[in-house]
Amino acid sequence: QEAALRIEITLLSATLLVSNLSTAFLTNRWLQILGDASYALYLLHWPAVCIIKELDIDSVHMRLATMLFTVVLSIICHLYYEKWYLSLPTASTLALVTVLYLSSLTVIVTSQVEESLPGAQSNFNSTAALVQWEIESNKNISEKEATKINQEFERTNWRSLKFPNCKIRSKKDANPFGFCDLQPGNGSLHFLIMGNSYAANLGGMILEHFRPFYGKVQSRSISECEPLISTKDRFCPNAAPAHAKYDADVEREQPDVLFLVFRIVLISNL
Repeated sequence: QEAALRIEITLLSATLLVSNLSTAFLTNRWLQILGDASYALYLLHWPAVCIIKELDIDSVHMRLATMLFTVVLSIICHLYYEKWYLSLPTASTLALVTVLYLSSLTVIVTSQVEESLPGAQSNFNSTAALVQWEIESNKNISEKEATKINQEFERTNWRSLKFPNCKIRSKKDANPFGFCDLQPGNGSLHFLIMGNSYAANLGGMILEHFRPFYGKVQSRSISECEPLISTKDRFCPNAAPAHAKYDADVEREQPDVLFLVFRIVLISNL
């Protein structure tokens, strides 16, 4: 229905333009101003939508007020900014465009640098965030909180890909991809964690939750290659050698508990 409505509006608009009608309604001054400001409205409404989602605003009245504010702001921008820069000579227009591009580039680069700083994510505990979603948890997480947690996961993903206190056995490997001897726990069981990079993502949570039960603990992580599926695509060109490593680890170590933690790369692999 939405797609059909868009097509109908587009066809009606085209019909009005082709027919070149000049009725009192179509030549109304305020309607013309709204039409001239439509491009500014197109650019301004997206930030407004993002702000509403970021602030988790569900009130219909607030959303209507935001829409009205956006329309008024677009008309102001058209009257006092668009008309101004359209009257500038070529050299001044080029200078204005250059300044705007440089300003946008500065904002993008500054945001990326701030997000990459270690201190920016130092207070985020990915394990604690995941625990909030456990079935036994009584905490209700709003859409805004869930979005923020997901954003923090994306920013700190590079840290969650490493096993803590990993001692790589082979010099050819590097944490987390390889066979790791991890720091012993307080229990007596022998744990072995293996899988693709998802095993490294959740490895820290496994270690923290089950520390009272395991003594010796080890890990094997191979990028993109699932331990139970013969991945046949460009993401895992070495599926057979990967499975051989998984099998050899289990046969050699004989763990009491084996964690197979992986995320399917492509559904077609099942």
